[in-house]
Amino acid sequence: MGGGSFEINLVPQIKRDALRIQKIRNIVIFCCIILGTGCGIILAIFGTTFGVQRAITISRTNQINENHERLIARGDLATGDLTFTDGAGLRYFLTIQHQLDELHDISQQKTVFSRVLNIVADAMPRDPQTGYPVIQFSELSFNINNNRVLIDAQSVHGFPALNALEAQLDRLYFDFGVYRGPDGQEVEIIREGIVNDPENPRHGVIYGVVLGQDGSELRIYRDRTTNEAGFHFDSACLQADGVTSSCKLIIPGLEGRAGTLDEPPNYEINVGGLPTLRFRMSFMIEPDALNIQSRFVRVLGIPRQDVTDSFLQINNNWFAPEPTRPEDQL
Repeated sequence: MGGGSFEINLVPQIKRDALRIQKIRNIVIFCCIILGTGCGIILAIFGTTFGVQRAITISRTNQINENHERLIARGDLATGDLTFTDGAGLRYFLTIQHQLDELHDISQQKTVFSRVLNIVADAMPRDPQTGYPVIQFSELSFNINNNRVLIDAQSVHGFPALNALEAQLDRLYFDFGVYRGPDGQEVEIIREGIVNDPENPRHGVIYGVVLGQDGSELRIYRDRTTNEAGFHFDSACLQADGVTSSCKLIIPGLEGRAGTLDEPPNYEINVGGLPTLRFRMSFMIEPDALNIQSRFVRVLGIPRQDVTDSFLQINNNWFAPEPTRPEDQL
């Protein structure tokens, strides 16, 4: 062969395969690097977005809670004062988080306006001969913020009728409570009534009716007594004698008087040609007498006791005399 040299490629196919595999490996590594970088960027974006959203949510929640606490400290919704002045405002302000709780609390502070009608009716003095009211109204309004009743009234009986109204307001009391069973738990009654028998020692006493175990009707008298089955009325106002109440119905006003004359009374001639005393009077009702949580409220201090939540007496009490009907009497 002489002194020259030459190379013989004995495995050309193996070398080509090795180069191809090396090329594929480099492509795979490159793609992995690209995918890894992309995934890192995507994870960074997601992480930043989630973190920012979380931070904003916490910040807004804290802001809502701080504003809620600030509003609570500024007043009470029950007062009706929504002006947000210093010392007054919302005690129960609705937010998304606290709607159910606050709505329940607000519902427990509702005023039963229908009781105002009965209270005013019970305060009206009547003619002892006819039983008709001696005072008629031309206007009656009620302020829900302070439970103040304002009446614009007139009477042909003059100052004696006005004095009788003031005296009636001053001697009105009320009572409320719940009926309880032998185990002390509250029981539901099917109706209330009143003893209307002058020969009965309990004449004028209101009672509730429950059904006994045998289906018979049992009376629960509202006079601090317990019946033979162990039922009784748990009164919030009646004293030990079962008759006297410690809950004054009308809040005393100026000089300790129940009613306040907003204008000086004056005489006018009515359409019938009779001299008529016209006057404007206001008085404030004790909030517990109108609160929805005060159950089975009744007015005391009058000859005929009305079950305040059971019926209204308007036709023959205020505006026009009408014949007395049996169903109007307890």
